[in-house]
Amino acid sequence: MEEALNLVGRVSQSSATVLILGESGTAIEFFRIALRHPNASYRVASNLVAALGLAGAHDEVGAARADLLRRKPGFTIATARDNYFFCDDEQFLARYAEGLRAAGVPE
Repeated sequence: MEEALNLVGRVSQSSATVLILGESGTAIEFFRIALRHPNASYRVASNLVAALGLAGAHDEVGAARADLLRRKPGFTIATARDNYFFCDDEQFLARYAEGLRAAGVPE
């Protein structure tokens, strides 16, 4: 079980890296895998929502956004920016916010 927990953490981190590199489609699949873990953070769910928004996956984004809001009621784009306080890549942060906006997440 410990090994599985470590693997999920690595999948989540890898998928965030893939999203940063602009590969939304690949990141979506990794985020879905990471979200299978019962203790997956709302941050993984927000990453999935942003990736779906960036990919234009409008048919899937509603359910993903609902899951995010179940995990973190009141989640906003401002919350997401706070989550990435350590990131100084303004281009990534703008793209991430663009994906959340496209997914219907409020400012």
